[in-house]
Parts: sequence; structure tokens; C-alpha cells
Amino acid sequence: MLHVFSINNQVVSLNEREQYVLNKKDKARLYKQLSEQAATQIVILSTCQRFEVYTEMRRGVQEKIKQVLIDFFDLTPVIFHRQFIEHSGDQALIHLLKVSTGLLAHVLGETQVLGQVKIAYEEAVTHQTVSKSFHTIFQSTFHFSKQMHKQTGINDHPVSLSYSAYQFIETKVSAPKTILILGAGNMGQLFIEYALPSQHRLIVLNRDQTKLIGLPETVTIGKLSDWPHYIESADVVVSSLELDSPLMTRTSLQLCQVENLLMIDLALPRSIEPSVQTLSGIELFDLDQLGETIDAHYFVRKQKAQIIIDCMTQEVSRLNSKLHSQQFDEERRTLFLERDQLLTEAMAGIDRQLPALSKKERTVIQHHLKQAVTKATLLKIEDLKGKQSNHHTFNTKERTHD
Repeated sequence: MLHVFSINNQVVSLNEREQYVLNKKDKARLYKQLSEQAATQIVILSTCQRFEVYTEMRRGVQEKIKQVLIDFFDLTPVIFHRQFIEHSGDQALIHLLKVSTGLLAHVLGETQVLGQVKIAYEEAVTHQTVSKSFHTIFQSTFHFSKQMHKQTGINDHPVSLSYSAYQFIETKVSAPKTILILGAGNMGQLFIEYALPSQHRLIVLNRDQTKLIGLPETVTIGKLSDWPHYIESADVVVSSLELDSPLMTRTSLQLCQVENLLMIDLALPRSIEPSVQTLSGIELFDLDQLGETIDAHYFVRKQKAQIIIDCMTQEVSRLNSKLHSQQFDEERRTLFLERDQLLTEAMAGIDRQLPALSKKERTVIQHHLKQAVTKATLLKIEDLKGKQSNHHTFNTKERTHD
């Protein structure tokens, strides 16, 4: 069964979370240490928003994994217990479903996290830390999440300012455009993150140039003071600047002689003078207009999130039945393998003690011995079936390949 260690985002600050964002090399090192110490199935999810370790729920394993994490991140037990939460069994399955469907995302219902969980699973496959039960759990989770996203359309209603701004732009333009982004603070960075996968050309201007380090080469970067130069080639302007007075005024835009410009001001105080919308060809939208959209969309998302939660109980029950059936089949196969091994060893002993047996005598002895050993094996299987009868209906017959 599943067990998860998860960073508690409600109590862990952004600065504290930074150490849990692992590059490929560090993640490989952690996989190696966890595998060596715990020898269990492991999937590590490490993103800018989440850090989680999914493992098997087995006696003694959790304490070993906990100690590896404490040592790896140089934590004290007190800090570990403050920063991490744990879920086991059905609660761990529900947690994974909530993560994958985006119900625990920064933006409720965001579908991007499903891709991140898929990548984490694929990395675990590469590191050879997953086997049959984890394949079942994660592949079933992906199917459920995709189905819920499609069925509810929860991600069709933007609820963050940055994402709302990006989605708003997508509804206003019909082809790739040049987007001039003013400011690279938290809101600006989020907008950049949403816009990067698109075909739009991005220009990012900021006072502090160090915040622009690490942006892809496809993004044009520059100084904020040079905005009059860059705005001439822009189709869209998105500003999240924190200023005491507007950077862009009606007069300054008149001097730039801009035409057909879509402007979105996410700042408060405003960084774009409201009167610019009186200029021909300029459309300006501010926080109030976007906020009305967000309020309505968040209510819809909450309703759709509840639909997904209501479906999780049935999904967990279905998944548990499948896992218990798999476990039963594996234990049943092991019992028949043990029977075959016992029969082989017994016949080898008989051959040593009674080397003069004829072929017919040996066949008769082997037949009766196999019947006796098989009967004992089937009794064990019936006992196993009785212990798990609440979960599934099992087949106790011997299969041809056993």
C-alpha cells in the first residue's frame, strides 16, 4: 500500500522550500540513498511548489526513509516534523489523486501538475524504483486525473491574476504576438511561466537585471528605462510594476506613436495611466476588470473540485480492489512455486533413497505426492482468500503456467 511524505506548504516558507527543488543530479543521489537504505518502491516529486516522496507502506520502511531525508537535507527531527506531513493507505491514495488533479495546486484545478507527476513517475521508472503495484497506482491516477479534467473542465476558468491575464490575452488575439512584460516580481514571473510554452514572442524588462538571469534565450530581456524603444514592436503590454506613480502616461505613449495595443495593468497603485485608453487603438484592462472574472471563476472551480472529490472515494475503492487482486495473485503464484520446489526436493530425496524405482513406480509416487502438497497449498490459498475476501473475488485454481 502507499505512503507519502509531503512538504506542508501551509507552514513551510518559500525560502525553506527552495532546498527541496532538486536538480537531476541531486535527485539521482537521493534515489540511490533511499533505494539502498529502504529497498522499497519510490517516486520523488520535486517541483517549485511541491516536494513529495511516495513509498510502499511497509513495517520499518518509513523510519528509514525519514532518516535518509533528515540526513540528505541536513534537518533536525524537530524541523522535519514541522515541515513534513505523512499519509498512509487510502489517505495517501486520495492525496496523490488531489495532487494530480490539481486540487492542491497554487491555482485550484491547474492541469500542469499532472504533467509534473507523470515526469516524476517516468524518472522513477528510469531509476528502477517502481514495480507492479506502483505502476498500477500511478497509471490509474493519470487516467482518473485526465478523465476528471475533461469531464469537469475545471481548468477552463482562470483564478490567479497572472493566469487570468494570460488566458484573457489568448481570448483577444488570434495569432502569436509580441508581448512586452514590465516587471519580473512574483506576479511577473508567474505570467512568464504561463506564457513561455506559447508561440508568443516575449520581451521582459525589469529594473533589477539579476531577476532576468535564467530566462530562456528565446526571451528578449532589457532595462525598464528602455521601454519606449521596445513598445514600438509590442502588440500586448502586461505590467506588474510596483511604483508610486504610473510609468506609462497618455503623453508618453503619444510620443511613442503606438497603434493597436492591448494593455493589462496588474499593478496597484496603477503603473499605466487610465487615460491612455482614450488614445486611438489602445485597449486597457485593470485589476478590477480581471478581478470580476476571477471571483466568478473561483466559485465555479470550487464546485467542480467538489465533483472530483466526490468521485475519489469510488476511484480509491476500485484501485484498492485491483491492488488486492494483484497482491493475491502474486502470493498465490509464490505458494505454487514453493509447492513445485518442495515437490522437486522431495522427489530428489526419494530418488536418492530408492534408486531402483521403476519409471512407473516413480510416476505414481510423484502423482500422489503432488496431490498431497497441492492440497496443502490450496488450504493456504483459501486461508489467504478469507483474509482478503472483503476486497475482491479471487481465483484459487491452479493455472497452467504455475
